[in-house]
Amino acid sequence: MNNATADYPAIDRLPDYLQPNSNVSNDRKEILDKTLECLENRTWFEDNKIPFLMTPPNESNIPFSISTRARISEFEVFKNLNRKKDGDSSINHKKKLKDSVEDFGFCDTIKVFLKPNDDGTFTFLIAEGQHRIDVLKMLDIAEEDYYVNVDVLWWHDSENWRDCLDTITTINRIMMKWALEDYVDSYAEGNSRDLKGGVVNKTPYIDLQQQIKSYSKILTAPIVVGAFTGELTQHKTVREGTYEPDYNKYGYYFKVLGFFEDIFKSHPKDQIGIAALRRFNLYIHEWLIKGDCQIELHKFDKALQSLRIVVKEWCDEFHIAPQDNVNFNLMWKAFLNGNKNKRNGRTRTPIVIKGQSYQDWNGIPRTGQDKMALPKNSLILVKSKAA
Repeated sequence: MNNATADYPAIDRLPDYLQPNSNVSNDRKEILDKTLECLENRTWFEDNKIPFLMTPPNESNIPFSISTRARISEFEVFKNLNRKKDGDSSINHKKKLKDSVEDFGFCDTIKVFLKPNDDGTFTFLIAEGQHRIDVLKMLDIAEEDYYVNVDVLWWHDSENWRDCLDTITTINRIMMKWALEDYVDSYAEGNSRDLKGGVVNKTPYIDLQQQIKSYSKILTAPIVVGAFTGELTQHKTVREGTYEPDYNKYGYYFKVLGFFEDIFKSHPKDQIGIAALRRFNLYIHEWLIKGDCQIELHKFDKALQSLRIVVKEWCDEFHIAPQDNVNFNLMWKAFLNGNKNKRNGRTRTPIVIKGQSYQDWNGIPRTGQDKMALPKNSLILVKSKAA
């Protein structure tokens, strides 16, 4: 039975199985009718009508977008609503998108609002996909004004500024990005050849996958991977499928994971943060493992033990491992200087707290004059807000 009325002629022309349910509001029917009026008369290629696809209504009255095609020239940016696109981050993002399109093709659908114009035409206002359209305009195909896939969010009124803003911010915010663990799993479990026919060495990824699983209760995937790469956050080679570890240093990597496990077991959870763990990975690799700085494996154990002591003393004093660069650098220098001076009967360099009073880690009060008499290699500590 047809639920439409003469008030909605475009809806009335729909087949019965696409007719909206009887409990759909008149406001929504009016928006749908206007949308259909705009879409049903569009033509391409010798006046053939451009098809559009609709999803039959459902009992929950959840609206589904209408899928069709649109020329590059038919898109407009929703003024004052879409994100600014001339900043450095936006330019870098578009460069990455352009490289992706050239390597793998354009496989996106642009989400749009439909805006009827006074002259009987209409415009597709971009809700999501602005950078992708910008990339297409950067390529030679823009001159041909090619068609791309669009999803029309017809139930949103393009003149309702707040409704459109909420829609734009929501669909751009809730998209789930690939986590580092997703890349590891894909390379470990996927085909041994990549999209370009190159060979992917799965063995390092299988190793990483096993370690991520083993330490999943205490360490995040980026921290586990960082123990093998020494990187803070990017892990570019892991994400790109080109990661090749130095197997001669595997013993060091597993000792780093053991170090993390120990400090987690010996400190309250809120004392050791992700930022500190990332810096431990970076600094341990740069100062103790890589290149000319590499120390022998049996000495590496002793170095990590000294570092455990420094971390414990720091946390005893400040109740949290340093999360910022300044304080972490100071703690790391204390560790290095402490090791260096151990041969002279000292376990660490004196550290002075800058504040209302001055005292070293041994709790001995110092005056401002006493501070001036400290050794030249003493460190001045500025407490972070976290402390």
